Amino acid sequence: MNASSPLNICKSQEPKFETNGHTERYHRVLILWLDLYKAMREAEPFVANDWRSHRVPWESRAAPVERAWRDLTSPANLLALEQWLCHSADGPPADWAREALRICRQRQPKP
Repeated sequence: MNASSPLNICKSQEPKFETNGHTERYHRVLILWLDLYKAMREAEPFVANDWRSHRVPWESRAAPVERAWRDLTSPANLLALEQWLCHSADGPPADWAREALRICRQRQPKP
């Protein structure tokens, strides 16, 4: 393949996206929330669109849910969870974010 190949031209013109710390933290915590959601779906199937039909993750005794909750509330995620809470919708999403943040703060090393 030579330098003027269409593949090389397209590759050189791929958009480059700049990310900052906020974006990276947001993406990291989004993936952790999705992992938690998946673990909960597998442990206790949800009734469609009814948040009251299942337990909250911090009360679950299913090992995958406990592991996902522990990963999400890791002390390393403090800033990401604070930012997540600022963007959470009212109701259960904000309640879950507040509880995750509370647990994360409890897990912070003592000075």
